[in-house]
Amino acid sequence: MAKSYSAALAASGGRAPYQWSVAAGQLPAGVSLSSSGALTGSPQQAGTYAFQAAVKDAAGAKAQRTLSVSVAQTQASQTPPPTLDTYGGVVGLAAPGGATGYFRVAKVGSRWVFVDPLGNEFWMLGVYDVDASNAPDGLPGTSYYDRVLAKYGGIAEWGVQAARRLKAWGFNTAGEYSSAYVGAVDQFATRNTTAPIPSIGMIRPNYYSLIDSGNYAPGPVKDLMNGLDGNYHNYAGDPVADIYDPNYTAYVDGSVAAMSPPAVANSPWIIGTTVEDADDLWGFGPGPDQPTLPAGHATSNLGWIVLCTNFQQIANTKYGEAYTDTKVYTKYALQAFLEQKYNNSIAALDAAWGADYTTFGDAGGFGTGTGLLDEDGRDSWVGDDDISLSTATPAVRADLNAFMAQYVQKFFQIVTAALRKYQPNHLIFGPATLNARRGIADAAEPAPWL
Repeated sequence: MAKSYSAALAASGGRAPYQWSVAAGQLPAGVSLSSSGALTGSPQQAGTYAFQAAVKDAAGAKAQRTLSVSVAQTQASQTPPPTLDTYGGVVGLAAPGGATGYFRVAKVGSRWVFVDPLGNEFWMLGVYDVDASNAPDGLPGTSYYDRVLAKYGGIAEWGVQAARRLKAWGFNTAGEYSSAYVGAVDQFATRNTTAPIPSIGMIRPNYYSLIDSGNYAPGPVKDLMNGLDGNYHNYAGDPVADIYDPNYTAYVDGSVAAMSPPAVANSPWIIGTTVEDADDLWGFGPGPDQPTLPAGHATSNLGWIVLCTNFQQIANTKYGEAYTDTKVYTKYALQAFLEQKYNNSIAALDAAWGADYTTFGDAGGFGTGTGLLDEDGRDSWVGDDDISLSTATPAVRADLNAFMAQYVQKFFQIVTAALRKYQPNHLIFGPATLNARRGIADAAEPAPWL
């Protein structure tokens, strides 16, 4: 709203009364000069306005002078920005439950909100992958990492400045894949205590368990994709971990324990941990329920993969692993799931599926035998549509979707159990960059995420 303005022009040395006028130039819109010399009105636009003020006395003597009026921009009435606490929470918006010393969630009215360690509501504004990568960045003969070292002298010094920049730009979280030197802490040492920023950690057991990175399990876990044969025609670049293998649970537990020393487990600056990346979760991604998905981007049905993978593996040349225990535990879990449903009657399963298996076990070998464990996708009741199961019989489709849900729940149970055990005060987030098919999302929903 424009403010009113008033000023009075005066002359001396002549005979009163004086008469005033504007001889040249321009007054601000909304302002006028009266004959008595009064400048009054409400300026409508900011700027500096120059004009010639002319005056004539009673004897007819005249004079002129250049004057100017400056109109400042009027600031609209605004609510002042909120006051933030140490962690970025909003002071004055105390959440139910008060301060706990850790990030958590709380329901305020009909919505869930993040709550920071001081008990204030927290709106997460994060940046993903804040890292001083050593990858080439388009400049010949150098990388971003090279220039970080040249400018800051060390990666730790860069991390402090990166966190400061993030906060200066209005961000309050270092997201997944961010350098430990930017975030608050990592599993090796306390980091960035100079300018800490709330951080999100990450675990990726579905890939690293396949090579037993860190030697956290008695042996490597198998990739179900490695056991598929020529009846599978979809993408095969991402793994599907044999999560029913005891080695998988051992690996998750050992790797989470290693990344959870007191500096991490007790840090108030860690918001939580993301479990896995979609690149290592083939079958968790989008499915046929997303019709706008570009061709070739739908992921396979996990139930189909389990049914059609080999029930044993000797080696995996992709990862350079040989197995002393050749059992593929997830396929045996499907076997047990179907035995329970059909009361250990293979005839009942055959009647429902339209199949002709002779046993729930192995009868002649994978790909050639007549047992359920020998299935490789060659049979008509299974069909060759590994995405939507449109060519499978209805009972096959229903049972494989049900086992898919069981597999998903098993995965989340294992990873959340380890995180609850070693980092009980931190939140747990779903997989990164995941656009899940409906059956996956439905199965994951009951999991104790937060």
